[in-house]
Amino acid sequence: SSVLWGNDSDRFYKMLITTDPIKSADRDALKTEYKNAATEADYYTAAIAYLTKNGYTLKETYNMAYSEDPQTWDALATSRAVDSEAIVNTYDGLYEYDVKNDQKPALATDVKVSDDGLTYTFTLRQGVKWVDSTGKYLNVDVKASDFVAGMQHLLDAKAGLESLVSGIVGVSEYVEGKDLDFTKVGVKAIDDYTLQYTLNAPCTYFLTMLGYGMFAPLCKDYYVSKGGKFGADYNPAAEDYTYGKDPQNIAYCGPYVVSNATASNSITFKANPEYWNKANVKVKTLTWLFNDGKDATKTYTDMKSGTLDGAGLNASSLELAKSEKVGNTNATWF
Repeated sequence: SSVLWGNDSDRFYKMLITTDPIKSADRDALKTEYKNAATEADYYTAAIAYLTKNGYTLKETYNMAYSEDPQTWDALATSRAVDSEAIVNTYDGLYEYDVKNDQKPALATDVKVSDDGLTYTFTLRQGVKWVDSTGKYLNVDVKASDFVAGMQHLLDAKAGLESLVSGIVGVSEYVEGKDLDFTKVGVKAIDDYTLQYTLNAPCTYFLTMLGYGMFAPLCKDYYVSKGGKFGADYNPAAEDYTYGKDPQNIAYCGPYVVSNATASNSITFKANPEYWNKANVKVKTLTWLFNDGKDATKTYTDMKSGTLDGAGLNASSLELAKSEKVGNTNATWF
């Protein structure tokens, strides 16, 4: 997705990666295929057929550069883009913007909006599994209560995102300490697979906000097992509180689990074996390689050597590319 709000543009599992840089003419052709495709599925069919026909080989790995390590792996306790860009690959939300920038069901299968525009009732997908960092099933499925727990944890953490959900009934009162009865907040589990949000006033763009981390689910059982508490008892400084301290201390329901995270070195995301949508995971291994930015040409040279599968051109690397006449290969470096 290329939408400019939320975190869906940082989801990498649907990317198509070729072993060689794509030539400019072929990139233009793919852009035309994208423009003409009515749906995401139509585009993938056309793009894969085009690439194969024109001699490209697709692969299931993607190596990219990153410049700063996440400070937390708790999606609901951070407002830092650096954290969210990594964590969004570990969970799914209710809806997700697809490659064609159409918002489609993810952990929800349907939503009904009341006539007055105040109540949004989601039907959740059944059978979605929570797993640990090894991909082992935690013997609990994603349920409506996990979204309720997620919202309470978000408001308890007060990491800077709580103001964005102040339009939900009772949120402001809870955050400000005027009423700490969370049952009065407009996020309810009607049953295991029915989730309801109630707003103070109609909000025409409410559904577009679902791509932000503040609507992520929280595996309540796992959170509690890692020392997590709610309300007045919430204390991230407690000795037994380990949730989100590293990728081994979170629960996953998204396309990837993190198999390795070495500070200032690399982060490796492996395909989640229990992922509900694993048939559509194009990239099975996503590797982030650390780049401190001191060498302005490093991503360019790493792309040329095959260490990276993509690279942006800055002023320094653009001049280097021109001097090396890389353009003569007709390759697209971006």
